[in-house]
Amino acid sequence: MTVEEYQQAVAELQRELQKVAERYLPGSDECDDVVQETLLRLWQMHDQLHLPVLPFAKAIVKNLCLDKLRRTHHFDDINTMHKIPSEDDPPDERIERMMNIIDTLPSMQQTVLRLRHLEGMEFKDIAKITGMSETAIRKAVSRARQSVRDIYLVKYNKED
Repeated sequence: MTVEEYQQAVAELQRELQKVAERYLPGSDECDDVVQETLLRLWQMHDQLHLPVLPFAKAIVKNLCLDKLRRTHHFDDINTMHKIPSEDDPPDERIERMMNIIDTLPSMQQTVLRLRHLEGMEFKDIAKITGMSETAIRKAVSRARQSVRDIYLVKYNKED
């Protein structure tokens, strides 16, 4: 991505990124900080980015917001959770456990998994954003899924 493309993308992204940040940090002055941090990170890798940048930028904003929330709010450490989930457990509890596991994955695996499953993006679109091949994205998503499954099974002794 050229400097001009980056500048144009920033002009289009800022409002959308602000909305995403405000969903996670409502009424907080930290939303602006998160958006600026995201734009800085995008700038640092602008020569490696490909259009469209919005889904990747949204993922960065979400991750930064979640980091801020973790630092300011108490969340149970996944290692302290011993209860084995059952089908009767509310889905939110199982989803929260899965999200905690995802947060422990390497950065690239987190990103591709979130883009694929939370944003619903196609492999080819993720490949464009990251500059990786579609095959590499498929492999990364597959490995991320397997890692999440393995960790979940170890932590909760549950076969699915």
